[in-house]
Parts: sequence; C-alpha cells; structure tokens
Amino acid sequence: MYKFGRLGKMANEKKFDLTYISLGAGRQSTAMAICSAKGLHGVPKADVAIFADTQDENQETYNHLDRMESFLMEHGIPLHKVTVGKLSSVIFGKIPAPKKGFAVSIPAWTEGGLIRRQCTAHFKLDPIQSEIRRLLGYAKGERIAGKKMARAMIGISLEEIFRMKPSRTPWIYNHYPLIDARLRVEDCMKICKKYLGYIPGKSACVYCPYHDDRFFLDMKTDHPEEFEIACQVDEEIRNKTKEGKDHPVFVHKSLTPLRDVDFETLVNDPNQLNLWNNACDSGVCGV
Repeated sequence: MYKFGRLGKMANEKKFDLTYISLGAGRQSTAMAICSAKGLHGVPKADVAIFADTQDENQETYNHLDRMESFLMEHGIPLHKVTVGKLSSVIFGKIPAPKKGFAVSIPAWTEGGLIRRQCTAHFKLDPIQSEIRRLLGYAKGERIAGKKMARAMIGISLEEIFRMKPSRTPWIYNHYPLIDARLRVEDCMKICKKYLGYIPGKSACVYCPYHDDRFFLDMKTDHPEEFEIACQVDEEIRNKTKEGKDHPVFVHKSLTPLRDVDFETLVNDPNQLNLWNNACDSGVCGV
C-alpha cells in the first residue's frame, strides 16, 4: 500500500543520482512536468524529461511535445526524445524487430480477448532505460545496482492509484508525485490549461486497440491520413500471430475490420466501456 506521507517524503529526501520525468505526453504527465518546472505541489525539480517515441503517435501529440520542449527548456529541464524505431514498420516487416521473438506486439483483440502486448516494454521502457544508463554513464549490461540510483517520476493521478507499481529495475525508484499531492485528472487538466493554454489529449499510437470509438471517429473524420495508417495496421496483423492462425486478431474490440466499423452508431451506445485505464501496466504510455 502506498503511504502518501512516508513514501513521498522518502522520495524527496533520498539521494538520487538522476531524477527524470517519464513524459507520456498526456494530461497527467504534462501536469506533473509543469509542476516540476514551476515548483508546484511539492513535485521535485527533474534533471531531464524523457519521451519514448513509437513514431506512430498522432500529430496532436507531436505538436504538444514541441510546445513542452520549449516550456521545459525555459525552466532548465531538457526534453530527450528516444526511440528504437517505428513500431508500425516492425509490424509491416520493413525493419527488424527490437528483440528476438517480437511479432505483433500491440494488445489486439481476438475471440479470447486481448492478446499479449510487448509494445510498452520494447518501445517505451527499454529506450527510456537505455537513455538513463547513458545519462548515468553506464553502457548496456554494466551493473548499476548498488552504485547509482535514478528516480522515475510517473504521472499517475489519484483516481488511478491502482496503476501504481514498484520498479522492476533495482536501480530505478518509481515515484508518483501526483499521488503524493493528491491531484486528480481534473486538477491536472486545470494545471495544463493555466500554464499552456490548452489541455493535451491522450498520447498513444494511432492504431492502439485501447482507443474508444469517439477517438476513432474523430480520427476518421478529422485526420483521415492517421486513420488510414490504423486501418493498414489492422489489416496487416489479422493472421500474423500464433492466436491469429485460428482466431484472427483486430484493432477494434468488435472483431470487425476497422474500415467497416460504424463508429457514429457506437459512440451513442450508453454501454461504452473505457478501457484506457488498463492500457499501460508501466504507467508511461497513455498518461
């Protein structure tokens, strides 16, 4: 159980060799970054912010990142953008997978539910950890535990406290400043609006199976080029998994090709589910 005062105080008093913002580019991590830059709500000042780029985010996210890069630099926090390549290019077989055994990595839908995902680990966590190693002065494979300690500030707000997890890496301490400050997503939206003049949308690949129907409808209507990429990925993954040989996989939970989904009807369905809170077990993908 996370003890607000005790662990929050420990995270602020403990000596860390590097404190970084895990910037997912959504409203929570953005608000956390603003608080870090401005010294608000007890959020520690970060040494650096890091965004892991799958190269398949929507254009709104990239525009927002450009704005955040300038904002953070004005306050002495550089923004590092890291990547291991374009995720959709791996799916299409245009570039090698980042690791052996990496196939269709997104949590696509099949008859049995969602298939196992690897995208968060390989395209988000791995490049961030490689950058932390570099900043700490260690090469790949060198032992860090017991020598240096990094603090990862993760933007999970109070109503999503169930998403908090301890770090699986012994030389990285996961810290949740928004939880310590007892800030909810509504508070984060107000912070973004006050200091940026707008509220950023959710950050994720355009073809992420966790998007709701409203997101897909807006993308299809306002950003047809992004929707086309999502449709192409949906078609590409259909039979490319172990599960897909017997049970085809889909981006959309209805198990219908994305091009054929009637989003306008679905957005008016009162039984719509919000799956986003399950989207990222590391807390860095959609916040």
